Amino acid sequence: MKTKIIIFAAALMMLFLCTASTIGTHAEESTQKAVEIGQTDYENLVMRVYPNDNTIVYMSIDNGKTWNEVDGTPEIDENQRNYIETDISWASPTSNVKLMFKGNIEKTEVSCTLPKQESLKVKFDKVSGDFEITTGSDAENFKWRKATDYKWNDVSMNKESQEYKDFLTLIGSFRFKGIKLVFKTGQVMGTNNENMGKRPSKEVNVSVTKFAAA
Repeated sequence: MKTKIIIFAAALMMLFLCTASTIGTHAEESTQKAVEIGQTDYENLVMRVYPNDNTIVYMSIDNGKTWNEVDGTPEIDENQRNYIETDISWASPTSNVKLMFKGNIEKTEVSCTLPKQESLKVKFDKVSGDFEITTGSDAENFKWRKATDYKWNDVSMNKESQEYKDFLTLIGSFRFKGIKLVFKTGQVMGTNNENMGKRPSKEVNVSVTKFAAA
């Protein structure tokens, strides 16, 4: 009888140890952090991917059918966190592009969508000397530059603002010879997979005609 009691007690002890070990393993696994998406810069076409507790990060561009290791440059951000700066120049700007990420340790899948370029239309009225600017969103500013240089200038969309009025005055000074300008709306940087920001619009070329002869 004593032998049976000892065997039964030993069995209970083994069951307790196995259960505790399993609980400990699950608790340890639950502390692992999944991959995170950080800043997305559409001007330089790079994205920050934080591996967190993973040593390898995988990415899928076909909704999880195939996965490939993320290529990029290891960097450290302003909070001393390690991230991978990966190139996104391959992503078509004419349509939304869905990306999925996961780690080799914490395999929770995280997805984000790179937004397509916004539309932009710019028309110059040679009679009024003003522009008609139509965007695909509620952009508050636009950028312009001469076709002969690469310096972008920011101007408010608000036609009542002094900034916009100064812009028209400057354009008026170009009309003695005429000039070609390039317009676009700027980017809004993405901050995480829930807020991916906005791409710059495509560039629009506009000819500003010279004044008619007297």
